[in-house]
Parts: sequence; C-alpha cells; structure tokens
Amino acid sequence: MARYSDELKQKMQLRMMSPNNEPVSQIARDSGLSEWRDCPAGVSTAKGTSK
Repeated sequence: MARYSDELKQKMQLRMMSPNNEPVSQIARDSGLSEWRDCPAGVSTAKGTSK
C-alpha cells in the first residue's frame, strides 16, 4: 500500500470538509488516487452516507 505525506492527507481531508464538501470520488479523480481506505468516521462518501 502506498504511503502519503501528512500534508497530502490533510489537504484531502480539508477538501472533504465544509465549506468545500467535495465528494471522495471527485477528489480521487482530481488527485489521481484511486484507492481510499480508512476514511475518517463521519466523513461523507460520494453517495452521501457515512462510513
């Protein structure tokens, strides 16, 4: 499994939170990351439900 810097992780998390509320699928497409694991609890997925 690939390792990502804490800075990259924080940037992705910020995009998922208000006021951006970007869907994970959009962030994955934009960033080129195709595999998402261990999403933080309470973060909405592309379908609008929590993990």
